[in-house]
Amino acid sequence: MTPAAGGVLASAVSDAGALGLLGGGYGDRQWFEAESAKISHDRVGCGFITWSVTPDTALFDLALDQRPTAMMLSFGDPAPLGARVKQRGIPLICQVHTIEHAKRAIDVGADVIVAQGTEAGGHGFAVRSTMPFVPDVVDLCAVRSPRTLVAAAGGIADGRGLAAALMLGADGVLMGTRFWATQEALIHEDAKRKSSPRAATIPFGRRSTTSFVRKRGRSHTRGACSATNSSSSGTAARPSSEKSRRMSCRRSKRPASQVITTLRTSRSVKQSAWSTTCQLHGS
Repeated sequence: MTPAAGGVLASAVSDAGALGLLGGGYGDRQWFEAESAKISHDRVGCGFITWSVTPDTALFDLALDQRPTAMMLSFGDPAPLGARVKQRGIPLICQVHTIEHAKRAIDVGADVIVAQGTEAGGHGFAVRSTMPFVPDVVDLCAVRSPRTLVAAAGGIADGRGLAAALMLGADGVLMGTRFWATQEALIHEDAKRKSSPRAATIPFGRRSTTSFVRKRGRSHTRGACSATNSSSSGTAARPSSEKSRRMSCRRSKRPASQVITTLRTSRSVKQSAWSTTCQLHGS
């Protein structure tokens, strides 16, 4: 989510009842300090790519000193930085892409493990799809670390995705790319505006420079309204109809708080909660 997830977006997400994360990402100290000053909620976490704050950990230390609600580590070995997070008594979130990664996260004492699949926005590191991967991580935690929570990530953009993750045993979800198209995201407004109905492709997600994208001449735009309802980056699709395209564009212009509210109150989530309750009571 770097650099889209600034202090305003993270605060808006937390205001709506979820946990917003400031995207420390690539270790830009000037950006981090400026966006930290914009945080208006007392419950906001922070996320870093591990190799962006090593071996020089000055920015990471600065983030720890601010006592975030949680610290998230993505990619690389979480052990060196994770141990320091735990020493400070700050909840640790580790994003993983394989079972081996999940085992490392458990070993370092992760409070939350984010099981991220290949549908995640433009990361390119995952080797398994989200829905098959999540149950394996849930089962692993049930055996090795029952108190560790599991969040699903990758391709989740609405209540249906959340409901599916809950039914697979996840405790929640982590969403990123969907929030690139919110009012609070730090991306250019041109990337959020309504696209032309004649456009052959609709760029969506993060800046991508993979060989696959270059060969097909896709735009490297950082974010745009998508005709599909996927949070995956690099997605380009022709709108199935003018109506669906307009609906998608309207959704993308919502403030972050409405995205959270819609997610929590969707029919799919309510039905999954009812189904789970019936199972627990033997109905």
